[in-house]
Amino acid sequence: MRFHIRSKTTSTRAVQRRLVWVIGGLGACIVGLQFLAQGRIPALLTGVAADPQAEHRALRLQANLDDDSDQQRLAVVGEQTTEQPRQAVGTSDELTIDPELVSVIKDNSVGIRDSERDLYFMLLRRLRHEPEAVVSHAAQSVAFNVLMSDSKKFLGRVIRVRGDVRRISPLPTVLERELPQLYEVWLFNADGGLNPFRIVCSELPPKMPTGDELPKNMQVEVDGYYFKRYGYATADGRLHVAPLVLAKSLRWQQPDRRKTSAQQQTAYVVAGFIAVMLALLGVVWWRMRVGDRRFAEKYLQTRVDRAASDSASNSAGGGEPPPTISGSPGSD
Repeated sequence: MRFHIRSKTTSTRAVQRRLVWVIGGLGACIVGLQFLAQGRIPALLTGVAADPQAEHRALRLQANLDDDSDQQRLAVVGEQTTEQPRQAVGTSDELTIDPELVSVIKDNSVGIRDSERDLYFMLLRRLRHEPEAVVSHAAQSVAFNVLMSDSKKFLGRVIRVRGDVRRISPLPTVLERELPQLYEVWLFNADGGLNPFRIVCSELPPKMPTGDELPKNMQVEVDGYYFKRYGYATADGRLHVAPLVLAKSLRWQQPDRRKTSAQQQTAYVVAGFIAVMLALLGVVWWRMRVGDRRFAEKYLQTRVDRAASDSASNSAGGGEPPPTISGSPGSD
């Protein structure tokens, strides 16, 4: 009887220890996930401190790429904005186009018409020789739907477009000594949704990839002349129009390899932490199973030993012998 009570106590304490192990493991997982959410573990293990404002600063840098802080100006069409005073970086009078020249442009026409060709190449040559600061000073940010609904108002004006580049391909070589190569760029942004901008430029930033399969999130900014609503045939044979912008080049911020490496290291740290926690929980579970098996074997052996001891005690104490049958078969 005394042994039976001790067994219950031992079993209860073992269960309590196991519960403590499980609760401790879950607590460690929760604390670790909180540290990961705050960026502390990657900073400790990778040496790269997490900056909660880094993404916000990157977005601001992308939105104001190559603009000096004392020369920022945003003139968004359709919104009431006040232009901030700034020091002139150059004159934009040379960028103004004679309205008579612009009158030859026809919206929603497919390709570049013969009557538009001279103006088309003239604007590309002009942008190639104009200082970038002058073009940037004259550029206005115009939304996609504004260009589509009020195109004539912006024909021949310098605008600014930001977005994600999906395709860059060289155009057939033109017989222009000052324009040895032109590039066609298809740009998408939130304003246009699935409807792209068509950019034609004479240069590309160094190391910028080209082709139909480009890396994701290739964010660029373009300053150039808005030419017209350009008509083109889609892959399924339908006609579509897109705002055509003529530019010298694109402003593209190459991805930071150190940031990419830090993100990969963070992913490895997270995966390793989860693997360690799962391994610890697996060890706890295995220890519990082994302890249960040993306890069951020990408890069974104890019952067997007690039964044998009780039987031996009864035999040694002179207990009543088992009943016997007397007489022979068939006798009364």
